[in-house]
Amino acid sequence: MVSRSKVRVMLTASVAWVFFYDVASYDIPTDFGCQNALIADDWRRSVLNFHNNMRRNLATGHVKTMNDAMAPMAFNMNELLWDCDIEKYASDVMCGAAEDKNYDSIKADLQNKKDCNITEKTNSLLKEWWSESTAIDLVKSQLYDADAEKNAPRFSHMANAAIKAFACTYGTCPGSNDLKLTCVYRKKLKLNDKIYSKTNFLGKVCTQCASKLPADKQCIKRLCQQEYTRGEELGDFHGFFFYHSIRNSINRRAQDILVVFHAFEETNF
Repeated sequence: MVSRSKVRVMLTASVAWVFFYDVASYDIPTDFGCQNALIADDWRRSVLNFHNNMRRNLATGHVKTMNDAMAPMAFNMNELLWDCDIEKYASDVMCGAAEDKNYDSIKADLQNKKDCNITEKTNSLLKEWWSESTAIDLVKSQLYDADAEKNAPRFSHMANAAIKAFACTYGTCPGSNDLKLTCVYRKKLKLNDKIYSKTNFLGKVCTQCASKLPADKQCIKRLCQQEYTRGEELGDFHGFFFYHSIRNSINRRAQDILVVFHAFEETNF
């Protein structure tokens, strides 16, 4: 059994390693390939699947809207991809970095308890955000109008048919033990932009995807497939954000290890 003193030494060494070791040398998950190894790929996969399952439900007419009606089917709804660069940007935004006006971010607090299942808690929040579809009348309009901006801003950006990629993250920020969740979507809808275009025919929901992929790969399970390069959605903001994400990620990792260190001391001393 590892002694308490040895655990303390290991945690202290971890803090020092985070401060002085190159961020690029962290073990990178083999699946998603994101640098933040403190977040499991299973969590990323759960969040990604939730978004695409809900978008597919909207495309096929299985999402409720106001007055217990079903929202119209969505025409050319893109399947979302997970962008690790957007995830880094979300981490910075979560901890107070300046936000780019072209991106929409959704933030929420998570329970920070030992018995908290982060995946279940995240899914509960995502369901809450998506349920805003019942607060607006999508039968009447699929525009991001004043009503949608006021009553369903989170649903509107989760359901934005045109975006190709997004990412979410969670963690603590320097100076706080509060656990936070942040999701970032590109792009930010402007007033009276289309959330999506409707169709009355299931056979047409995925027929004009405007994709450069081969014809037989442009539509899979009612969602449009798009060619995509990592970081594409970040545009000109990518360079500025990448520099700050490297700098701030060191502080965040140290903060997370310190939280574990303090929790260990409170439990064992």
